[in-house]
Amino acid sequence: MSRILDNLLNIPLDGDITNVLIGLHWTAVVVETNGERRCGLASTLSGPYHIHGQADVPQAGQLADMTAPALVGLAGSERPILAGIGVAAINALLRPDPESLRDLNAEEVIVARGAGKKVAIIGHFPFVP
Repeated sequence: MSRILDNLLNIPLDGDITNVLIGLHWTAVVVETNGERRCGLASTLSGPYHIHGQADVPQAGQLADMTAPALVGLAGSERPILAGIGVAAINALLRPDPESLRDLNAEEVIVARGAGKKVAIIGHFPFVP
């Protein structure tokens, strides 16, 4: 696993998985934690990892029964669809800081804070070719 992913896996994993939804473009994981319901999203990824005769998601129908640590552990999978489920679980479990939340345009923030720096963006954004 990458160092970035290793650091993300140090988040508190106290939550009950209530739902896992895999759509054509988005994967969502819903958790209940500390009386809150949160939803984490990730891109639904596909790739050349389909193994003939095996299900793309071996645990299909049972994902919501998995523990939070087990679901998060899927983020390290070599199979893109499973990795997306793990990343969505991480996003659901990350505790937001309400004081730091702002409604901002991502492109403007990246341009302002990244001026004169090397910037890496993970994911697809409409303003990046």
